[in-house]
Amino acid sequence: MMLAAVVVGAMLLTPQTAFAENTGWVYTSDGNPGGKGVFDSRRDYMNVCDEQADGYGVVGTITNSYTGKQLAYLRNSQGAGFCSIRGFDAKIPENIGVIFTVCLVNGRGPLRFCHAVTDIVS
Repeated sequence: MMLAAVVVGAMLLTPQTAFAENTGWVYTSDGNPGGKGVFDSRRDYMNVCDEQADGYGVVGTITNSYTGKQLAYLRNSQGAGFCSIRGFDAKIPENIGVIFTVCLVNGRGPLRFCHAVTDIVS
């Protein structure tokens, strides 16, 4: 019984997308998500989309989970229903852990309603 709890606990601590090809859609943390993004770790591209006409743009970032260094940044301020996509192959090393974060931003204000997931670049 104790071993089962340890195994389950270890599984919960494993990065949720460690073996995935991409993060799947990650939504901002506001009550009715105003933005979403996806990071494809095999092709090293990011896509961020504005979901609402709320005055906010959407920002996606990729950060090295070991050093804390930001590796990639993508902003979409085109308005609701629009997405921005960009490749970052030359900027993201292989076989490292990364944190993919999607946030809302209003003008030059602070990032808000962020939601982050971890991934392994392969």
